[in-house]
Amino acid sequence: MQNLASDKSFVLTLQGLHGQRQAIFDTRSNSLTWSDGGALFPESIEARALPPVFAVSPENPGRKSTDLSLIKVQLGMSCNMRCGYCSQGELRPAKQVMKPAVEEAEGFLRGMSEWYAGGRNGKGLGTRIEFWGGETLLYWPTAKLLATALRERYPDVSLLLFTNGTLVNEEVIEVASRLKVHMAVSYDGPDQKGARGTDPLLSPRTGPLLKKLFLALNPLGLISFNATVSARNHSLVAIQNDIAGKLGVPFHHIRLTYELVMSYNQGGNPFLFRRGDSSLRVSLIRDVLENGANGLLAGGIHLQLEDFRSILMRRMPAHALPQHCGMDQPHQIAVDLKGRVVTCQNTVAEDGHHLGNTSDLQAVRLNTAYHWSNRPECPSCPVVSFCRGSCMFLTGEFWRQSCQQFFEWYLGLFALVLYFQTGMLLQKIEGLRIRGREDRETVLSPSEIQELLRGVGAGASPPIEAHSR
Repeated sequence: MQNLASDKSFVLTLQGLHGQRQAIFDTRSNSLTWSDGGALFPESIEARALPPVFAVSPENPGRKSTDLSLIKVQLGMSCNMRCGYCSQGELRPAKQVMKPAVEEAEGFLRGMSEWYAGGRNGKGLGTRIEFWGGETLLYWPTAKLLATALRERYPDVSLLLFTNGTLVNEEVIEVASRLKVHMAVSYDGPDQKGARGTDPLLSPRTGPLLKKLFLALNPLGLISFNATVSARNHSLVAIQNDIAGKLGVPFHHIRLTYELVMSYNQGGNPFLFRRGDSSLRVSLIRDVLENGANGLLAGGIHLQLEDFRSILMRRMPAHALPQHCGMDQPHQIAVDLKGRVVTCQNTVAEDGHHLGNTSDLQAVRLNTAYHWSNRPECPSCPVVSFCRGSCMFLTGEFWRQSCQQFFEWYLGLFALVLYFQTGMLLQKIEGLRIRGREDRETVLSPSEIQELLRGVGAGASPPIEAHSR
């Protein structure tokens, strides 16, 4: 079968309880066909001709538009926690800077109409404005001022604030409820204390306040929890169960999102997945197959699988897919209160990520990032259309390690998409080059596949859509 592979097409070996089949996967067109004839997705329809996205690089920098759908406002990098995997850890100021930046915030608001068109109706419709730290509640007076003014000026805008939850108080609950601010609480479930150092849900002071916040915002769909998936903590079902148990609410009442740990800091990182460790994929697949609807709902996995399945059904060309985070797109922007445009919310202007200013948006150039098509590994990766390139500004060893994290995780998701279509699991992938390296990647061993399939019985589970909320 090796002769059917190229650097952008791969031979997939799928194994069921009673045998194997092989398929050819072309990552350029995202077409999947059985090696002995016939489409793996018979219902596939050809995607309309989609133009290539603008592939940013330092030599081909991106730009920003006033027609913005996402605005990330960086309030400051100070934080009251020291999470072991933090992407901002080396950017923390030596001295905490938490004073209210009232003058800066007022200046930010005065100039905003010059660089933001106001969404689809001039009142913020179709735009989400996010508040980021550090820990945003260290900057609460500034965040409150901004949220109040923005809600008044743009009544239809979506507002979202990220927090670690340790500084929530009665005023935060009242303001978030009144202004309809979505609160995204960073929380790691079973590894919360080990990874982050403290557990606000178990604190006698903050635990009751977080439950009050949850009960106030959850009926409005305005609270979620965001976990960092790592080698130490990668069961989304366990994370969501942990949060639900501590809040005393049903599993399906929790809105959980997740991000993968990435390599930003010097030195060893115990949170990183080991290359080729199939236990991660086994855990991910078992989570979904053995927990039914809960396994699919945890972390919104069902939405990702639907997205991947749609790409394969439509045969969407890879060249039409943007970067993973979307911050390479002109309609998404990250800014600080001085009006400085930066690469993303995890960067600062003083660290080489100052792209220009909102006062002259036409001059802004995103020259610190790489679209996945400009990476040496990505064009020869079998899961590039699902991963879409990890972090766009990392380079060198940090990039390679972060690429590895995404590759390990998305191989498991790819195996699940194939399982729901065929009832078989992905054993191995063969190609002339896989991420410019080896010509073969073992996804699951035959014994692991047999164990997983026997746990759920023969044949595919119900379609993914059946498990949606």
